[in-house]
Order: sequence, then structure tokens, then C-alpha cells
Amino acid sequence: MEKEISDADKDSGRVRGEAECLAEVTMRTSLYGIIVVNEEGIIETINPAAERMFGFSPGEAVNNNMNILMPEPYRSEHGSYVAKFITTGAKRMIGKQREVLGRKKDGTLFPIELGISEIFVGEKRKFSAMIRDVSLVYSARKKAEEENYAKSRFLTHMAHELRTPLSGVIGLLDLVSANNTSNSSMSVTDRGYISLAREASTSLLHILNDILDLSRIEAGELRLETSSFSPRAVATDAIKLFFFQAERKGVGLALHANPGVPPSLLGDCVRFRQILMNLVANAVKFTEAGEITVSLYGNTIDQATYELHVEVKDTGIGMSEETVEKKLFRSFTQADSSVSRRYGGTGLGLFICKQLCTLMRGEISATSQLGKGSTFHFWIPFTLSSQAPKDREEEEGRAKASSAAECVLPSSLRVLLAEDNSINQLVLKTMLEKSGCSHVSIAHNGAEAVDMAKNNTYDIILMDEQMPVMNGTEAAQKIRNTLSLTLPIVLVTASFVPGRRKEEIPEGMQAMLVKPVSRHELVRVINNCIDTKEP
Repeated sequence: MEKEISDADKDSGRVRGEAECLAEVTMRTSLYGIIVVNEEGIIETINPAAERMFGFSPGEAVNNNMNILMPEPYRSEHGSYVAKFITTGAKRMIGKQREVLGRKKDGTLFPIELGISEIFVGEKRKFSAMIRDVSLVYSARKKAEEENYAKSRFLTHMAHELRTPLSGVIGLLDLVSANNTSNSSMSVTDRGYISLAREASTSLLHILNDILDLSRIEAGELRLETSSFSPRAVATDAIKLFFFQAERKGVGLALHANPGVPPSLLGDCVRFRQILMNLVANAVKFTEAGEITVSLYGNTIDQATYELHVEVKDTGIGMSEETVEKKLFRSFTQADSSVSRRYGGTGLGLFICKQLCTLMRGEISATSQLGKGSTFHFWIPFTLSSQAPKDREEEEGRAKASSAAECVLPSSLRVLLAEDNSINQLVLKTMLEKSGCSHVSIAHNGAEAVDMAKNNTYDIILMDEQMPVMNGTEAAQKIRNTLSLTLPIVLVTASFVPGRRKEEIPEGMQAMLVKPVSRHELVRVINNCIDTKEP
């Protein structure tokens, strides 16, 4: 019996010895810093990784208070926190993992990931801290953020540089088309060439808009607008835009709206329309026969919220299950190279739809069968609106009735056009002159615009946003603050992305025009500015 007890003691001692040896090896070789402190916060054990992390030589930190590893104010508060925990059991850090700042021996602060556990050795309470230096993680994250921001700025700049000459091309094509309307000497063939050139330019403009959207999404700069809108009216407008294109292909295009869909909702109508139009455009592009159906339905979540569901179903080329799962909704990705060669496109549209749905607290998904068609479904929660949407037909009728009058400017109007691109100078000047304005002066940069505003009298300034020598924003501020002039200044920009808010217009400017500028919009904005100008 005594022999059995002795053998058991030996086995127990051997197990304890092995456990202690394993613990010592773990402490010594762990890549994580491990520190054990007593109830008074005194360091009893610190492993080599923690010593290297905090800049201490072997054994130097032992018998020091744990607070030597903390910055203020935590350093001064540490003792009272431990005492409070022992007295009341109130936990602030124990049992949790957090990212905090550590303090090295030389006073340098660095980010660490810290986890603290309460342990008992016999009846003695101790605390074990597991520490990981996340400086490299922070550095890599910061570098990635900086690179992403730089990429977004580059994309925005390049889109502006491309959009500026493209705006000139579209403007010139519009002027030629307008001349042809009043003078039918152009042949049918030439009119067809102009129409095709305009269509190609518009397609390129849509690609640039997608790139700008992508850059803002990745930079976290995309903001949502809130306004009252009719979901039926938005869907109807989207159908109308693609109706003739579908009809030319012999494809049916129909809208089915559930009677329960509210007449008015509150949310970002522009982004909702963008998602819907992208899905309808894809359906028309990839469907050669059959029909496309857009369905609206939903359900009321509570007294203030309605979850609007939209389904776009086509009988097009469809996709494989693998493509839907692995490639859909990813940037710069299409089903396969043959689709890209045959149908074109950047592969950005669905990715942007996905990001917009997420931003609006909704979701988007798709089901498809190769050779039989696809169904895209998205839902977004909107606020129920008590404000009735405007009668669209009445608004359109009023707009058509007044369009002729709105395209006329006072002949005595004196306009200063600040624009560095010679083609855009020609386009805007010609639009102004065709609208009745015969007093148009041109400044080739912001500094020249300031000098001309100082030495001449104008009724309004059209100010390009990006110009050499001095940009439009700086020029507007000098005209306001240095010259103390109060005439209206209109921002003319090619750096626009859908959703840019009115309050984002630089200080000192009254309105914004987006390139390419239509004659109707140009005249409307100018008339609005001079009509509301304070005496």
C-alpha cells in the first residue's frame, strides 16, 4: 500500500514537472508577450518576447509595477482599478481583448493587442497578460489606406482629365445637331454619323461615371441624399429609357407594380434609380429574344419603414451557378472573356450596385440558368413619406410649355466665362450666344478671371473648377473676399459624381453645372441665379 502511494506521488510529481517544463518552454518561445503580475500589480514573470517588445533587458522589469508599461492616464489609474476589481469584482479589462497603447522603456508609445485573465495559484490571485505588438498591422493598414486614397484621387483626376475634352466633343455634337434642326441641309448619312458619335460619347461618359463612383466608394466618400419620390415613377422612367432599344431587338419590356407599393417614399432616389437602371440595362444588353420583366413589391416593417423589393427578370444568355457564386458583384469582373468581347463593358456596374445596396442598408442577389436567363433581386428599406410626390405628367407638361422661354437669356446680360479648355470655351460661348446673350468675355484661368472681374462689370460668372495658375474655388473666394463683389458665380465642373450634394458647392458660389452642359440646363441655372440675385 505504501509502495502504491509512493508510486502515485512519483507519477504526480512527474506530471507536475512536465507541466512546469512545458509552461516554461511556452513562456520562453512564445511570439506573444506574456506577463504575470500579483494582486499589487507587481510583475513576477515576464517572457523574452515581452521584454524585447517593451525594450527591457532580461529580468529588468521583474519586481516593477505593471504600470511602467502603460502611458498616462492609465499609468496613474492602474492601482485603483486593480483594488476596485479585488473589492467589487467590477471588470473593465479582465476577460476582454482590446487594442490599447503600450509604453516602452524609452517612453515610446506603440499599439498593442492586450488580453488579461485572472488566475489562481493555490489561494493566491494573479493576473496573466497576453500581449501582441500590432505596430506592423497598423502600419500596413495605414499604408493600405494611403494607397487606396491615392488610387482614388488618381482615378478622380484622370476621370476629370478625360471628362473635360469629352464634354467638349458632346457639346460640339449637340451644337451640330441643333444647327441641323434649323437647317436641314445635312444628309441623312451625316445625321446618322452625328447620332452614332453622340451615342459613343455618352457610353464613354457612363464608363467615366462608373470609375468616379468606384473611387468614391473605395475612399468612403459616397454620401446619400434624402428626398421624397415615387418608386413607380422611377421604375416607369427607367423602362422608358430602354424601351426602344429593347423594341429594336424584338424583346418585350414590362413593369409590374404591386398595388401595395406606397405612392411616396423617402430616401436616395438618385441611387435607387442608378441600381435599377443598371440592372435593366444589363437585361436589355444580354437578352436577344423573349421578355424582360421589372417587378415592384414589398412589405411594411413598422409604422415608419417600408422594405421595397425590386426584381428584374430576363430570358437572356444567363450564367452558370459557379459564375453567380464566384464572379458576380465583383469589380472589373464579367462572366467570361467571351462575354466581354461580345457585349463590352467594364464589369463595374454590378459591383457598384452591390456597394450602393449595402450603403442603403439593403441587399442584392441573383439567380441564373445558363442559356435561359437571369433574375436579379434587391431590396432597400425606405422611410414612409407623408409628402405626396409631384404629379410627373403635370411637371413634364409645365416643363415642355416653358422650355422655349427658358432657353432665352436677356440680350443685355454680361457673362464672364472662366474656362481653360478652348473647345469648352467655344461650346459654352456658342450656347450663350444662341440663347440671346451677346456679351460674353473669356478668362483662361482663375487669376485672369479675378483681374477681369476687378476691372469690368459683369452680371454673372461661369467658373470652371480646375484651371491652371489659380483654380475656380480660389478665384471665387478672391472675388468675394478681396474684391467684395456679390454677383452670382456658378461652378462648372467635370469632377462630378452622382450624389454630389448642393452643400458641397464651394463657398462663394451659388449653383453648379456639370459637364457636359446642355443648353437648356445652362440657361435655366443662369436665369435662376439672376432672378434670385439680391439687389
